[in-house]
Amino acid sequence: MESPKRLMKIKKTGLRKIGKILLWTLVIFLIIKGAASILDNRSQDELEKTIDEYRSAAEQREAARSGAAAFAENFVYEYYSFDGQAGTEYVSRIGKYLAGSVNISKPIGNSAAAEVMSAKATKISFRSETRMDVDVSAKVRYTATENTTGGALPSKDLFIRVPVAYKDGKYAVDATPIFIPKEDAADVAGAEGYTGTEVSQEEKQELRQMLESFLKTYYEGSDQDVSYYVSKTSTIKHGLDGAVSYSGIKRMSAFYLDGEGKYLVNAAVSVLDNGQEIEQDMYLYLSKEGEKIYIDEITTRVKE
Repeated sequence: MESPKRLMKIKKTGLRKIGKILLWTLVIFLIIKGAASILDNRSQDELEKTIDEYRSAAEQREAARSGAAAFAENFVYEYYSFDGQAGTEYVSRIGKYLAGSVNISKPIGNSAAAEVMSAKATKISFRSETRMDVDVSAKVRYTATENTTGGALPSKDLFIRVPVAYKDGKYAVDATPIFIPKEDAADVAGAEGYTGTEVSQEEKQELRQMLESFLKTYYEGSDQDVSYYVSKTSTIKHGLDGAVSYSGIKRMSAFYLDGEGKYLVNAAVSVLDNGQEIEQDMYLYLSKEGEKIYIDEITTRVKE
């Protein structure tokens, strides 16, 4: 039988070994954890740097798109406006838009003068990091010259692709523009209308009278007048201030939205622009407070 002293020594030696193992395990764990923490911080820094670089590149790309669109529109105004006469004015006028190696001659012929009435960039395609194709829709008005007999010439819609290069925040047309066909509309179904239960004829007539008054004000009145008709939560702050004239509601349907306690009106509205009648189909959301009906929102589609 072993003595108590030997047993005590064995126990102390065993505990010391276990303590060393635990100590080294803790040290190794702390080393690994510290290394992982360093790596994690480095990875996080690299990730943040990558995100910042991507965000900066995206912002620069969007700025380049916006600038190229405006540049191409301004160019088309000059490019397709000519007087049908000989001279160097046209070449010098568009020369400020061209890259150094690009030459565009004045259109040959003296039968008609052309003037671009409007130009709008409709699509921008990147060909490289610094080169884009900008598609521009232009409305051109033609005028007969002294050498032309006959009546007024018809206006025309033209679609022009303008090659634009970008460098150091500046733009240039770096190749000859070309005519392109009008782009087809997207192959999607039209927005669906609302098919709920209509309000009574009495309520419909009440809504119509209110809308006739509101729409007259919305198209022709002041912002202060418009504010009288809209609810406190409405996003409508301004009217059209007489840009077009209100003619009337041609047809309308009105529904009560049970879950929301509001009305939804689908109205075909007729407006006049310099005597030209234009029909607009719209949806109006209305709410009732006491005895008064207010306009909450005007949209082109039913909200989903």
